[in-house]
Order: sequence, then structure tokens, then C-alpha cells
Amino acid sequence: MLIRMSVGLTIFTMFVVSAVTHGDEGMESLFNFIDIPSILIVWGVTFSGTIWSFPFSVIKQSFGDAFSDSVLEEERAVQGYEMFMRISAYSIASGILGNLIGLVKMLANLDDPTAIGPAMAVALLTLFYGVILSEFVFKSTANSFLTRTESKILRLNRGFTTIYFVAFTLFTTITTFFIMMLA
Repeated sequence: MLIRMSVGLTIFTMFVVSAVTHGDEGMESLFNFIDIPSILIVWGVTFSGTIWSFPFSVIKQSFGDAFSDSVLEEERAVQGYEMFMRISAYSIASGILGNLIGLVKMLANLDDPTAIGPAMAVALLTLFYGVILSEFVFKSTANSFLTRTESKILRLNRGFTTIYFVAFTLFTTITTFFIMMLA
């Protein structure tokens, strides 16, 4: 399991970094995708929601099970799946929250064009971080629980969070651009 996760993470990182650094700027453009406030918003909201929702014993057991190779009993597999799917939803929510924070900061500083860029970076990068964590880290981890039990567990509500996320993000972005055009 750990080898499979490491290989997947390595391939994913190679493709993302090569896509981001492709072009004239090279490795310098990679630093455009690093924003400490956005990282703090996404990780802080995601893990505070997790701690609020689950007892420490469940969190510890599920993270331990995520990095083991053992076959799991159905109850533990369902518990781990549900926890990581919930964490995935928190990642999406934290991306939306960061988007709103960045948009509020941006709209509050329309008089100062130099403040719009950093605020827009917070807005867009929190969405980026939320999607990366949700779709590629936490949902992948949740699905790995389903393959490690001998019983057949149904996957419920798969993909609904992403559809709502995309619709809300498009609405928020279009609304922001209309407000900026009116200002």
C-alpha cells in the first residue's frame, strides 16, 4: 500500500510540476503556486473540521489503516472510507472559504490595483489546494479502503461534492468579474 501511494504521489507530482514549470519562466513559475495564507486556510479548516467531527481514536486508527497493507474488517473499512470522504468534503469547503476570503479582500481593495493581485491569488490558490487535496489525496485514500476488505461496500454520494463545488466556483468567479466590471 505504501509503495502504491508513493508511486502515485511521485507520478502526480512529476506531471503537475512539469505542467506548472513549462514555459519561459521555468522553475520560477512554481513559486507562483505557493501562497502561505492559502495553505493555512485549507489545511487549518480541513483538519480542524476533522478533529471536530471524529474522536482522536478514530482519526488515529483510520490514518494508521490508510498506510498499512492489511485486509480490513468491513466495519473498519467503512469507518476509514467515511472519514476520508468527510475530510475530502472539508477540503472542498476550505477551498470555497478561502475563495470567499480572497474575493472579499479583493473587492475591498478595488481602489488600490496593487492589492488586487495578492487577494486574487488567495482566492484562486485556496480553490486549487482544496481540489488537489480533496480529489487526489483524500478521495484516493478513501477509495483504497474499499479495495482492502473482502465484502462489497457500496460507494455512496461519489462525485456530488465536486459537482456542487464546480457550480459554486463558477458562480462566484462570474459574479466577482461582473462586480469588478461595474466598479
